[in-house]
Amino acid sequence: MIRYLDTFTQHRNKSVVQRRAVDGVLMKTVFRGELILLLLAGLIGCGSHSAEQHFGLAEEARRAGNTVGALEHYRAVVDQYPSSPLAEISQFSVASILQNDMHDFPAAISAYERYLGLYPDSMNAPSALFLVGYIFHNELGNLDSASAAYTMFLEKYPDHEMATSARYELANLGKAPEELLPGPSSANQSSPSPPSRTAVTQSRSR
Repeated sequence: MIRYLDTFTQHRNKSVVQRRAVDGVLMKTVFRGELILLLLAGLIGCGSHSAEQHFGLAEEARRAGNTVGALEHYRAVVDQYPSSPLAEISQFSVASILQNDMHDFPAAISAYERYLGLYPDSMNAPSALFLVGYIFHNELGNLDSASAAYTMFLEKYPDHEMATSARYELANLGKAPEELLPGPSSANQSSPSPPSRTAVTQSRSR
């Protein structure tokens, strides 16, 4: 009986020692895993791009016709470095790509409106507002929204170089192309000039 108890005690002690050894291995494994995650997080942080690097990659991607890549890096500048001077240029570029390259007009309007919200006093704010009206009118056929945008443009920038074009657009909302052709009786009457393709193109590319 005593020999049996000694044998049982020895087995039990071995089990405890083995269990402790297994627990130690598990703790080391967990620790290693956490350490690896921390190291990876550090490497990712060290590998993040600066505003200048994101902007350079965006410009390079745009020249190569990679609009998706360009949008990704332009947006990174705006979202990660909002106080950078490059953020304003990047947000306008996002809107321009959505309008001219991707023809996603609702998204382009949202991007121009975001630009106006972030940089209301910037040099390109008038162009952004005009293009909101232009897209609503000429691309989406939303006359009410176009009218509101053009009216706001004229209220805020009555002497801007594109004010004449805004007045023309506003005066001819919803008219068919043939209605815009001058008739014999109106040939000598003055009217607002239509927006030139050059003016609109310059505003888009700014």
